[in-house]
Amino acid sequence: MATIPDWTSLPDNLVRQIGDCFMAANDLDYYMDFRAVCQDWRSNTDNPKDKKKDGPEDPRFHPSKWVLLERHEDVDAITLMNVDTGRFLCKNIALLLRRRSHPPGGKRISL
Repeated sequence: MATIPDWTSLPDNLVRQIGDCFMAANDLDYYMDFRAVCQDWRSNTDNPKDKKKDGPEDPRFHPSKWVLLERHEDVDAITLMNVDTGRFLCKNIALLLRRRSHPPGGKRISL
């Protein structure tokens, strides 16, 4: 029987490099899923909740390369596309659809 690899024991620098690749592509959903694997991976990647004292939030955690293609009101979901990679993402975001969003630039958008 084959041995199952222990993915949680990846070297720290490799974990950081994988996280940086997700951030460079603005694939925040992949990044957050990646961080959720284990404590070691979370501790070796940047935390979106961390911010400098009295400073701005890290702009890498603001999805900027995504466009809204379709809103599926019957299932409270939206379809997004990453304009750099062409990746499509359909997400159920029921709570967000009932709110208004204020992006960092101060312009108000509604989903």
